[in-house]
Amino acid sequence: MTNFPRITIITPSFNQGKYIEQTILSVLEQDYPCLEYIIIDGGSKDETVEIIKKYEKQLTYWVSEPDKGQSDAINKGMQRATGDVFNWLNSDDLLEQGTLNEVGKAFAENDILSFNGVCRTFNDGNYTETVDTTYTSFYSSAEKTLSKIGMGQPSQFYSMKAIHELGNCVNTSLSHSMDKELWMRFLFRFGTGKVKFTNNILSSFRLHGESKSVSLYEIFRKDDYALYNSIFRQFDAPVFLKDFVTRQEFNRDYKNEWYKGVINPELLFAYFAVRFATEYYTLGEYDNCRKCLLYARKNGFPVDSNFLSLLGKVMLLPTPLINFARKMKNR
Repeated sequence: MTNFPRITIITPSFNQGKYIEQTILSVLEQDYPCLEYIIIDGGSKDETVEIIKKYEKQLTYWVSEPDKGQSDAINKGMQRATGDVFNWLNSDDLLEQGTLNEVGKAFAENDILSFNGVCRTFNDGNYTETVDTTYTSFYSSAEKTLSKIGMGQPSQFYSMKAIHELGNCVNTSLSHSMDKELWMRFLFRFGTGKVKFTNNILSSFRLHGESKSVSLYEIFRKDDYALYNSIFRQFDAPVFLKDFVTRQEFNRDYKNEWYKGVINPELLFAYFAVRFATEYYTLGEYDNCRKCLLYARKNGFPVDSNFLSLLGKVMLLPTPLINFARKMKNR
């Protein structure tokens, strides 16, 4: 391959001196000829700065100064970025050997806006043991993908052209689910037509006690429901979907003007309706479960045996039983 795209990797960092050298080496030892590597440190007080200085001649840019958190650090790095392809790699995670060559080849040989692979999880201190593998969610339609969002962020690379169109930044009001919000904005604007996937492992996520995904799971969940709420309000979702979301505790009142034109709101809500129908059924809210399923069937959800089984259960329930379940819930 001769036409190597320039790949920008940004590492946001703060007091991760225990791990950051491994992160840096996992990028620099890729032996990729068109690498732009930027490290934005938030003014670490541990050994982080001394470690960065060891490699500063191989870095495109680095700085250590107070910032407003991870999202702010990524955005500061984006202001310096000049690459064709972009991703960020947190200061305790790793790129797998050969990742950038695979990413570069994918963008060079295909008309794509995003390239995604597998992210493996390992326990701190035991790199060779794979605890789990994560795929960024991707289905046949953007609507289904949006309703079943899952993230393998370190293995998710974007065309910088797409990033520029999305505002050239991550959302600083979401300190935990900003990767998911960026992916959702991408899907709303571009759909799934220019997304390519590989089953190869491109990165490794380190699981340790200070990891956000370990220590702050509940905040991630609240951020997610704030995102769903903003979509439901903008596109006027059915009441039984709005009610399910608004009863959740939001970490913040996230607002965004989602791009219109690529997504079919009714089909999107149909996928969400099926997702929430199961939860309504578990809660004993059979009337709402029934409403979700009927809406989904009417608005394009591809009915399968599981759908029909759940629909059969709630359609056959007599009205007195539904009323009794509602009364018991409100006691």
